[in-house]
Amino acid sequence: MPNDLDRTKVTFEQAEGIDPLPAQLKPQELSPPLRAGLWAILHRHLVNATQHVEYGRPVLREPWRGMLEGLHIWHRHKPADEFTSHSEPHIAAMKRILMSGAYHEVYGTLQYLVRLQSCPISFRADIKQVLLFRNAGYRLIDGPPPTLVPISSDEEAGISAQAFAAVSSSPRYQGAKVHLVSAAARLSEGDWAGAIRESMQAVESVARVITGENTFANALKVLETRWKIHGALKTGFGRLYDYTSAEQGLRHPLLDDPNASVDEVDAMFMFGACAAFVTYLVNKATPK
Repeated sequence: MPNDLDRTKVTFEQAEGIDPLPAQLKPQELSPPLRAGLWAILHRHLVNATQHVEYGRPVLREPWRGMLEGLHIWHRHKPADEFTSHSEPHIAAMKRILMSGAYHEVYGTLQYLVRLQSCPISFRADIKQVLLFRNAGYRLIDGPPPTLVPISSDEEAGISAQAFAAVSSSPRYQGAKVHLVSAAARLSEGDWAGAIRESMQAVESVARVITGENTFANALKVLETRWKIHGALKTGFGRLYDYTSAEQGLRHPLLDDPNASVDEVDAMFMFGACAAFVTYLVNKATPK
């Protein structure tokens, strides 16, 4: 059934509509896979920088010894005489931060490290790759200086949250809700083409429900006349729908190449645009 959500493809919270936003719109949250990936990178670099002495405890080699000393004094503001070159306490402390620390503690620590002139280029590259691969809400740009920046704003998250509230306002919008939840899940998974398809189908579902028309094109015509939707707005979404429906677009089931040429930027734009239009349509159709 079109209104049934495949719960095997989303988290329980997403399926219930409790946690509908994609990871990119939740920059202050770090998923377990993201934390594990970041820690795996830092742990590998620290282990590789550990020198095992014949007698005594393992110690850190440069540049990591100096990097962590700077972190200890200038970022965490701890007494210099409490710093140790032994590797075990630093590995334990870094694990605690990356695996259970608040988002600002995690990103603040990483940004301090990658900005150091002595930071290995490979560490910066590894961190950048993990943030991208795990669809984190923050990404590392090269700078100078290297900087962690959010890829979305509070306003974008608010627009998406409003859309989920709108489609949750009535059972008749269940189909649209399913598509929005699926779009958010696909964004979090990195399925850009799938996210665009589901985003547009959410708009299509609402438009057909409130007009009673069987096709999106006819629904747009009714929307233009019944609710006085601006012609330019109608034309714009009509063209977006045509793009996602065309044989060389994203929704055609018989594409020779199943990987449509879209990226995260395209998917984030379509998700936000469709979420805003869904809210607009529901509000238009709601009696005042």
